[in-house]
Amino acid sequence: MSPPTKKIRILIADDHEMLRDGLRDILDDQKDLQVVGSVGNGEDCLREAKQLKPDVVLMDIKMPGRSGLETTRLLKADMPNVKVVIVSTYEDEKHILDAFRAGADGYIPKTFPTAKMVESIYKLQQDGALVPESVLPKLIRGVRALGGGVPPEFGGADLTETEIQVLDQVKKGLQNKQIGVELGVSEKTVRNHLNNAFQKMGVKSRTEAIVKALQKGILALEE
Repeated sequence: MSPPTKKIRILIADDHEMLRDGLRDILDDQKDLQVVGSVGNGEDCLREAKQLKPDVVLMDIKMPGRSGLETTRLLKADMPNVKVVIVSTYEDEKHILDAFRAGADGYIPKTFPTAKMVESIYKLQQDGALVPESVLPKLIRGVRALGGGVPPEFGGADLTETEIQVLDQVKKGLQNKQIGVELGVSEKTVRNHLNNAFQKMGVKSRTEAIVKALQKGILALEE
């Protein structure tokens, strides 16, 4: 993956000072990443985000005062273009689902190796969202536990049945050619359906489409 030419500005929000300092050292060692701030609670995160205007906020879930999830909701409502990635020790379905429902754009376990975390930040900027392979099955199980169906408030409810079917195949990890075989259409037709779905949903990548569709309950969630 080619790194971006512009530095990615990062704000770290975590109540453990040693972790913040260690993460800052790791990220600042990358020529294309720049840690512009480091805070220990949600209130400071909201204030610093407004002043520093980061590209990415790395957010812990458990912080004093406002939780990382509440902070994420408020931050995304005020600064929707800022990418929020939850970085947490929690790897269960509930916490992962709650993070994306709060508006997070990605979820990284704190157990990630350093190199993988750095790569994930680049991938987030490229794809617009981040769902590691280890996280996606848990996210899907969490959404499934809520029940399927498309809620009426979903802004992309004008997706066609075929577009939803294509997205569901994308969720399973299939590429366009494989999806075409599954649905009995050409690869070009699959690509057209995806492009139409992306436009309606306001996304620019397969990963971002999966995240948004799971957030809103649009995908068929059965195996």
